[in-house]
Amino acid sequence: MVAASTEEPILLQTEDGSPTLYSPRFDEHYHSTRGALSESRHVFVENGLATLYHDEKPPSALRVLEYGFGLGVNLLVAIEWALPRALHLDYTTLERYPISPDLLAAAHFRVEEEVARLWRSAHEAPWGVRQNVGAVLTLEKVQCDFTEYTPKAPAFNIVFFDAFSPTRVPEQWRTELFSSIKQVLAPHALLVTYSASGVVKRALRAAGFVVKRRPGALGKHHLLQAFVE
Repeated sequence: MVAASTEEPILLQTEDGSPTLYSPRFDEHYHSTRGALSESRHVFVENGLATLYHDEKPPSALRVLEYGFGLGVNLLVAIEWALPRALHLDYTTLERYPISPDLLAAAHFRVEEEVARLWRSAHEAPWGVRQNVGAVLTLEKVQCDFTEYTPKAPAFNIVFFDAFSPTRVPEQWRTELFSSIKQVLAPHALLVTYSASGVVKRALRAAGFVVKRRPGALGKHHLLQAFVE
């Protein structure tokens, strides 16, 4: 376990052998302690990327907007999914509290070498600059308060919504924020989140999404998919 301060997240290992973080600031883990990597694969790949392109070949480039970069686990599983499909990821991710280099250096995932290399390179890339990370990833990391960020409009295909829970940061799960997101999504785009809270469902529907409830990860009852018609 690694802890730099009372405010900095604490690195710990989950049951599937992958690391996650615990935030003293929000009194919440970034991922399930039963398996960070397993949870991200279930929520953001199986019920996100793979759902969106289940019956068709993905486009040559896929635009992702992520709320909650954290340790970058969702980026890692997106890279893992995209590489064998020769798919270029255009990935914009938001994070208010970037992780320290010391914590990142201590985090290790049991994934293929090329996936791990790209994940490390993404963390080493500077914030606030849109840039290519290798040949398969275009990345922009934005440090900001989610509620004050206005998404640009490149027609995102999918949104990974991975903020802290609605009980901890209710202001980040409101209709107004989801409405601003919907305005920059491509037709038939998908927003996916681990939360199945009634408050979240109502906010997504009020923003104009078609909401579906799906089985959650690692013992959680449900997650939510929100589609653009």
